[in-house]
Amino acid sequence: MVSTRSHALVDYASSAVLLVAPGLLGFPRGARRAARVKAATALVANACTDHELGVVRRIPMRAHLAADVASGALFALSPWALGYRTRDPRSWLPHVVAGLGDTALALLTARAPASPAQRPEDELPRTSTMPGADTGETPPGSPPSTPQHTVTEGPRGAGPVREEGPAGAPAGADASR
Repeated sequence: MVSTRSHALVDYASSAVLLVAPGLLGFPRGARRAARVKAATALVANACTDHELGVVRRIPMRAHLAADVASGALFALSPWALGYRTRDPRSWLPHVVAGLGDTALALLTARAPASPAQRPEDELPRTSTMPGADTGETPPGSPPSTPQHTVTEGPRGAGPVREEGPAGAPAGADASR
């Protein structure tokens, strides 16, 4: 299987090639236009896909792969479907090769990253390195902490209610005095 990260790299690279190559290789006008439209839509879709190299991450990877299969097949057929195929192989061969390659890549790509370690750092669960942090536990060797006061919601319309502080002192009282 191809990893989602490798798939994303290939998508970005092939989009760049499809944007530049048609002009450099002298594709006929219709072939240039089809390649550039395919490149632009693939670039936007890749940037919006929920994978390691996605920028916006709104398109699920499974939907991206389904779109790649469909767009690859359409791109391979575009010289005939859009009527720009000529006897010159430059008008159709690159589209067939790129389209079938795009379809094959989509079919061979994993549907999601293999493990959480492959996800970008901003999507990994945040954990604290301090003992007892976020768990309510007291770190070893530390005195137990007592909350100074607790605020709870009172009866309907009454607003917040302050409860007693440490050792039965009124809320807000300093227990050390």
